[in-house]
Amino acid sequence: MNKFQEKLKKVKEYNDLKFRYSDYEPKNIVLYDSYDVRKIFENIDLIKPFEKPDMYFELEDVIIGIEQFSFSSSPKNKEGDWLTYNSKIVDENIQQEHIKTGKNKFCEHIEVKSSLNDYNNSFCETFEDHSKKISTYKTHLKDICSKKTEIYFLISDMTIDGNIIMYNGNPIFFNPTMSKKILDSIKKHHEIDGFIFECSAVFNQYIYFYLKNTEDNLNKLYEENKKYFGIELEPNNFTRQTTFYRYKDDENE
Repeated sequence: MNKFQEKLKKVKEYNDLKFRYSDYEPKNIVLYDSYDVRKIFENIDLIKPFEKPDMYFELEDVIIGIEQFSFSSSPKNKEGDWLTYNSKIVDENIQQEHIKTGKNKFCEHIEVKSSLNDYNNSFCETFEDHSKKISTYKTHLKDICSKKTEIYFLISDMTIDGNIIMYNGNPIFFNPTMSKKILDSIKKHHEIDGFIFECSAVFNQYIYFYLKNTEDNLNKLYEENKKYFGIELEPNNFTRQTTFYRYKDDENE
């Protein structure tokens, strides 16, 4: 991928983020004293796409770099994320069936492989890889201006319809702050100033959790969420409908 293609990719990722945040009426959850992190998305139109980190947001006295990555609770192989890879295969099969038979409506029940172990490993492996580049991110931000630099991570759990655990017989929506392994990994990186966790939920809704990375906030999360540590994720099977719309002029063909 050349520099121009990379720039287009970053712009598309930023536009996709704006679309998800602006059009799907997300739920926003500010964890403890993390409003400073939340205010970035209150001014999402001021965020600018960039390269290493993926975006930046400039205030009067500070420039904030935002590095983004996604993960899910599906296992990975050499082809990538299991769910993403298999969804592409389903899409390709549907497209071929549509072309071959003219069928316009499809309904597929997709069995999703997922587990807490895969969720933790997918997050932590990718997180550690991006964390190694923080000094590079800060150097690149210094090329923009000489203001104080901060680094936030925007981490997207793109598991379709999100993840659920059962606690005392009740379904609970699961997010990264409810995993001890993930909190342990975050705790090692004081050089990251804040986190935005983007979680896919049902009915195309997204939930955003905002966390200022302080020892006090992490200790509160450990205490509040320790009751969920180690609980296995519920199966995440779902039924997906796909429709190919016909133009009115084609109806009588």
